[in-house]
Amino acid sequence: MEFDGKGTHLLGKYILWTLLMIITLGIYGLFVHIKLKKWVAKHTHIKQGYELIEKI
Repeated sequence: MEFDGKGTHLLGKYILWTLLMIITLGIYGLFVHIKLKKWVAKHTHIKQGYELIEKI
């Protein structure tokens, strides 16, 4: 498996989520955990077998 997410992109998401939580008086905070899991899943990819063999 390979992860291609960047910390700066995640920081931008955290800032956006915090602003949304302030605007909605904390209600959006219920969805932040789900959004974070979706972001991690979006940036995680399964490598193909031939790519693994090339590195050996």
